[in-house]
Amino acid sequence: IIVGAFFGTILYLLGPIILVSACLIAPGEKFNNAYGKPCTLYEDLKRRVEDLVNAAKSCLGRNDFEGAIQSYTELGDSKSVQETKKAHISHNYDLLHSHVTRMNDKGVLCEDLVNSTNDLSSLVNSYLGIKPQERPSAPPKSDNRLSFSESESGKEEPKAE
Repeated sequence: IIVGAFFGTILYLLGPIILVSACLIAPGEKFNNAYGKPCTLYEDLKRRVEDLVNAAKSCLGRNDFEGAIQSYTELGDSKSVQETKKAHISHNYDLLHSHVTRMNDKGVLCEDLVNSTNDLSSLVNSYLGIKPQERPSAPPKSDNRLSFSESESGKEEPKAE
């Protein structure tokens, strides 16, 4: 009786183990939907999001900020919309500044335009969150590291102190 109970217990426990392992190993079976095609809503949604993100990146590559803002708005990504709006304002200000600088270099009388562009600079910088650079009165002499200064083209160049 004890031997039979022992073998019965082993066989009883082997049944669920074999069943679970067979379910894990065997591939799932897709059932046909008698009422139409299988649902691909998740895949369609994922593909739509990827398409909108790629469209927005493509628009940004072409400096088409309105198209990028529209794509990000459809996505519902308000953070990217705000960043794109700030990039658009910065881009437009840079274009304005470069045109005014070229006009001034060519000798075109545009003093009012230069003054209003300079006034606009502080407004744009405050909106974009850029703080004006404050220069120390006397730089420390023991500091031999490189510092960065912004050139007129907007690029940072290393400059030794």
